[in-house]
Amino acid sequence: MEYNTVLNHENVDKASYLREQNIFNRQDFDMGKIRLSVIWDNKFPVNIINNNTYLALWVSGEGAYNLIKNSNSLIFLGLLKGLFYFSINIDAVPKNKDYYYDLRMLNPLINNFDLTLLSTAQGINYWHRKTMYCGICGSLTKSDDYGNSRVCKNHDCMNKVFPRLDPAVMMLVTYKNT
Repeated sequence: MEYNTVLNHENVDKASYLREQNIFNRQDFDMGKIRLSVIWDNKFPVNIINNNTYLALWVSGEGAYNLIKNSNSLIFLGLLKGLFYFSINIDAVPKNKDYYYDLRMLNPLINNFDLTLLSTAQGINYWHRKTMYCGICGSLTKSDDYGNSRVCKNHDCMNKVFPRLDPAVMMLVTYKNT
């Protein structure tokens, strides 16, 4: 069995320069360019093509825009070919909950592009759930920079935190017999 192991799709622009401005007011933005993945119970909605092929379901257009407007968990994932990719987390049980699957199960079944974006969304969403309180003063924090940072709500503190970047290296030590 072959697994999708590429977790950094080379064509996705993380577009960090967009995180500190209003993406929705950009001249090149319109609702038709939104692609939104919805996370529910740490699972993602997919379309099952066959036993070995699943495609991530991306909500687009006005429906995606309305979900984004009513969400407090928006995460901007990046740009690809002029499309703006986002994710949100929902608490309410969706009507089509049978189409939601965990990434561990989806890993060998979805394409590298979807895996890249969904893995990013899952990681940042997890970080948000674990960083609800300020590490300095203990006050609640709120999402900022389209989900890519959190800011303390205490006006005397205003500590800003970012997801950790923990680089990892795997090595195999070998010895050449002479």
